[in-house]
Amino acid sequence: MKDGIIEPFSVDNSGFQYHFTLTINLPSYCYPFNDLIAQIISWIQNNQSGALIRSQNRQQAIRFNVNYITDNQCDLIIELRLSERIKPTQKQEKPNLTY
Repeated sequence: MKDGIIEPFSVDNSGFQYHFTLTINLPSYCYPFNDLIAQIISWIQNNQSGALIRSQNRQQAIRFNVNYITDNQCDLIIELRLSERIKPTQKQEKPNLTY
């Protein structure tokens, strides 16, 4: 993970949101990688749907680099811009986090 920031999102600053980049490094990955990208997009639609709503977000949501290309393999690096909202609540006098 890299480029992590924490941002408050509620008026009282009790809720916050993490923004970060998740790097997936796949050395010697066999072609094609269409199925892999389709699975990643499906996961993002189900778990990070906000990343695909605005055009600017879509352009930054998934990035990739391909290195050391051979006849049927390459080193594939995929970067996903992700976020997670967390709202602390009080439950039976103990702090609790809601995702």
